[in-house]
Amino acid sequence: MWEPIVSGKTYLTELQESHQKRLWYLPAPPEAQSNSRSIEALGFELSATMVHEIEQVDLLALTQKPANTIFLTEKTAQPQVAQLKTKLEDLGSQVNYQKIDGPTIWNEDPDKGLVPFEVIKLVVQWMGDTLT
Repeated sequence: MWEPIVSGKTYLTELQESHQKRLWYLPAPPEAQSNSRSIEALGFELSATMVHEIEQVDLLALTQKPANTIFLTEKTAQPQVAQLKTKLEDLGSQVNYQKIDGPTIWNEDPDKGLVPFEVIKLVVQWMGDTLT
């Protein structure tokens, strides 16, 4: 799990906040009137169905372990991820947690070609260790 989305509702809020911050730097287009629950997020339309499906994500509500072993990594320690780690361990999963510094590729300027080598290296190493 790389920078997992623990709560879909929280993720959508963060996505909309990020979208609004970026719009601040651009000329405002006319507002489109829509009765659907679709939203625009950083240049991509999320359909009403997709918004609904994302809202349903709640990893803290898991009732059975999703896997025996889990690699969990993030750049900045987040309280929800700590709660998720505890939840997964309580469900019986062995969790290998790593806080790894590197570019936050999900939030960077799309014109930058940032590759998070350290994260990729550790994920590949963990997979190799787990599969052997």
